[in-house]
Amino acid sequence: MPTSKRSTYRGYCITTRWTNLQLSGKRPWKGFDAAFAVSPMDPDGQSWQEFPKTVFATHEAAVANALGAARRSIDDVADAPPAH
Repeated sequence: MPTSKRSTYRGYCITTRWTNLQLSGKRPWKGFDAAFAVSPMDPDGQSWQEFPKTVFATHEAAVANALGAARRSIDDVADAPPAH
């Protein structure tokens, strides 16, 4: 079952969710992936989510990657020129 963590950045709420991936068999393997959802504090704002495909050895690394991607996407939206 995924686990999640919430944070804020530049007036947006970020929810990161990570999943423990395990494969069994002859060569057992374990890793983590993480996704994020971004919601604005403004109820009229746009929200979005992304599901990066990168797998990490720890959930901390997966969350750091997803959180960094979320912050970069917020920067892109917040710094974009206004639409006409």
